[in-house]
Amino acid sequence: SLIGMGNTAIDEQVVEILKDLPEIEKISIGDAYILEKARPLIEVMEERGMSGNYPGYKKYKQAMEKLDSLMSVEEIVIYVGNDAPIKTLSRAREIVRVLKKNYPEKSYRVKFLGGEYNFEETVSFDAEDSGTVEKPIIYEAEEGEEVIFKGSKELDVNSFSGITDENILKRLKREVRERVLELDLASCGITEIAAFKNRGFDEASQEYAGLYLDGKKQRVAEYPNGNGIYSRWEEILEKGGSDYSEGEGGKIKVSEERIGNWQNAEDIWVGGYFSYDYRYERLNVYSIDKENNAIKFLHASGAGIINEESKRWKAFNVLEEIDVPGEWYIDRNTMKLYYYPPYDVKNSRMTLSCLNSAFINMAGTENVQIKGITFAETKESCIILDAETKNVDIIGCSFKNTEKCGIKMKGSKTGSFESSYNYIDAPSEIEIRDCDFYEIGAHAIFVVGGGNRETLTPGNNKVINNYVEKASQNARGIPAINLRGGVGNSVENNSIKNTPFHAINFFGNDHKIMYNEITNACNEAT
Repeated sequence: SLIGMGNTAIDEQVVEILKDLPEIEKISIGDAYILEKARPLIEVMEERGMSGNYPGYKKYKQAMEKLDSLMSVEEIVIYVGNDAPIKTLSRAREIVRVLKKNYPEKSYRVKFLGGEYNFEETVSFDAEDSGTVEKPIIYEAEEGEEVIFKGSKELDVNSFSGITDENILKRLKREVRERVLELDLASCGITEIAAFKNRGFDEASQEYAGLYLDGKKQRVAEYPNGNGIYSRWEEILEKGGSDYSEGEGGKIKVSEERIGNWQNAEDIWVGGYFSYDYRYERLNVYSIDKENNAIKFLHASGAGIINEESKRWKAFNVLEEIDVPGEWYIDRNTMKLYYYPPYDVKNSRMTLSCLNSAFINMAGTENVQIKGITFAETKESCIILDAETKNVDIIGCSFKNTEKCGIKMKGSKTGSFESSYNYIDAPSEIEIRDCDFYEIGAHAIFVVGGGNRETLTPGNNKVINNYVEKASQNARGIPAINLRGGVGNSVENNSIKNTPFHAINFFGNDHKIMYNEITNACNEAT
């Protein structure tokens, strides 16, 4: 595009690119990102033998001289903060890429200053973002400061008001009508919320938003009330199809006549053990049969509704069942939040998780460390490590209030071995150490593959000295820590507490699982 362009015109483009540069004496390492944009134009100018009399060219050369002096140290430290020139992980990653390209011999460390960093999309890392074994690239919280990556949006609690819509009031129980408040989410910048998704035996493809008051998760309106509390159906009226096929849902008869009051059936979901007592599933209600006191489902259960033993079921996302403090419901048509506050919330902080993808996704990335950062309030998994990722350490981090996994590791290429989980390109040499996991929707740590079962090449992934409490809160039939396939991975010296299903589940070869402390696991299913 520069062919036929005059020298002055090219230099004018350089001037435009460099307009956001500070004065030369105030240039910092972070300005390398701007300088990199101008570099291709500077190369063209030099190929043409242009002198330094052009203002853009001259400013670039002066800025690069200043940058070179800043880069004279062995380790380059880049600071990120809400009040700093570099404000996001994404920009810091781009700056490291630029510097690494021009100064490959240096070590790089990104330090996040204390504060909350809100994410609206994933920051993706690939091979270009790799360090070396001797000089890994480090992303860490500044020592002594709390750094929180958040996937939620703050709600204006002062905008809550009493309900005036008579149609809504009639759907609520008489005793709570004056206590339940409403909030227009659109006024908070939230114009849509994706619906729940069917959940099979594994994690759902998509989770619903989470609501948090002063950092504590609030429960979506449910019946019966209470974590792990279920009712029992009376009779299976229709087994339905299998494999979650749409339009082939089964039908159950229940004893509770209250279901006749439930409206908007298409937005109601039922979680329970429809096929087997180890297999928690979540199904969308299709209709309420008032005459037979029955619930008809839109989608089939994985194996059909065949459980004649515990017969456990729980309905949620039901406006009519807001009856205890902390319960809530969102009308996705009007984008109104209905909430029963446990106390006066005027001086409180309320957030709604909105991030639909991971904070960090690595694919083909090597020799990176993440240290001391808290990941919180997201609808997705916090960190996803994809194929060909190697020698990544996640150390001293916290993961809390996430609707899916804390950390998920997976490959994309399967070998010829009969197991469908023989991902021979799955991450390897990953160490997850000294981390805390609390209130996690699915697995705290999910390792799919890692190593090669055909050749028995070990993955050498290590899960060591972590604290896990209340994992599998949405996907209640999956383990807190899961080694699904793979070879030569280890789970050691972890403390795992209060999980509805298995604390640790595994298959594969040559895994090492030892010295783990397990308390109150399998309290709902085995």
